[in-house]
Amino acid sequence: GVLLAAAPGTGKSTISYFCAAFASSINHSVKLIDVSCTSLIHKEVGGSERALHRLFQSARSATPCIIVMDGIENIAAVRGNDNTTEGTMDRVLSTLLTELDGVENDVSTDNSPGCMTVIGITHNPLWIDPALRRPGRLERTIWLDNPDLEGRKQIVLEELGDVIFKPDQVYPELQKLEDLANQLALETDGYTGAGIIAICNESKL
Repeated sequence: GVLLAAAPGTGKSTISYFCAAFASSINHSVKLIDVSCTSLIHKEVGGSERALHRLFQSARSATPCIIVMDGIENIAAVRGNDNTTEGTMDRVLSTLLTELDGVENDVSTDNSPGCMTVIGITHNPLWIDPALRRPGRLERTIWLDNPDLEGRKQIVLEELGDVIFKPDQVYPELQKLEDLANQLALETDGYTGAGIIAICNESKL
């Protein structure tokens, strides 16, 4: 498995879906299982653990598949910070680790008809218990940075490509769409992809 980490709006979910789509284009039997980890948390004692078990049980019956676990810090926070009276979140983490170990065992012993890949998504890898990032679990962490200058320019061109562009009389240097893209790219240093898209959408109004 792999852990994708970045600030909100950077494109973690989009990249996860792209990976699943790419895998499916190579092997049409690959399925995507997308889950928000907050939906796995239940009030009744043992409910969250059962929800996790059902998730992986369903995934095993759907292999080959890719599980995208968005907001994984909600069920895999660093141990010792559990404020629940029953120690629920620490138990949920233990259940998750057991399920991930089961995935590795299935693959290594060939007990599974197909592979299962888990992509965890978080805003900050430091929120994740180190045990989850050990070999055989989500051992690789990929940090996504905000788009660079060229990346920001390409986002603007993609988002405004279908807009009829008229040269600006107030800003004569903006004579074509590429000029606008260059200017916006310069002025949006540090913005996330989602932030740049929001600016483009507002400009269409």
